[in-house]
Amino acid sequence: MAKFYLIPVIITGLIFSSCAGSRSDSEITIRDMFEKGMENLEKEKYLQAQDDFHQVIIRGIGTELGDDAQYFLAEAYFRNEEYIQAVVEYEKLTRTMGFSTFVEDARYKICEAYRIESPKYYHDQDYTDKALQRYQEFLDDFPESKYVTDVLSSINILRNKLGLKS
Repeated sequence: MAKFYLIPVIITGLIFSSCAGSRSDSEITIRDMFEKGMENLEKEKYLQAQDDFHQVIIRGIGTELGDDAQYFLAEAYFRNEEYIQAVVEYEKLTRTMGFSTFVEDARYKICEAYRIESPKYYHDQDYTDKALQRYQEFLDDFPESKYVTDVLSSINILRNKLGLKS
């Protein structure tokens, strides 16, 4: 009779001990995931950082960390030299989170991404045209920006490139 009482106690103990393991992915907080993404970004583990920031965005929609993660996701693409994908992510930030403190930097990085993707003068100049358009929009929206000198220099270089094309 004592054996029958002992079996449920052992089973219950095993169930509770199996639940006391390490934290699962669902228990990792959004802040932990964001900090992990920042750590991976600093260590130049850009693909892992992209995954981390995607998770923060999915789980943290509408939160401050979700907004920040959008910017740093774009940064991870930019630093990994995936410029067109970076533009897509920066534009999500500027369209949906216009109040973000990262908007000016994101707009500048969009310009830079198009400038970097701009090919030699003897190739198609679509990205050069896009870069020039974006730089002009940037100057119109942020005339007092810390990037103004760089923007004006880039505009001059791109215009000279287009001059060689004609």
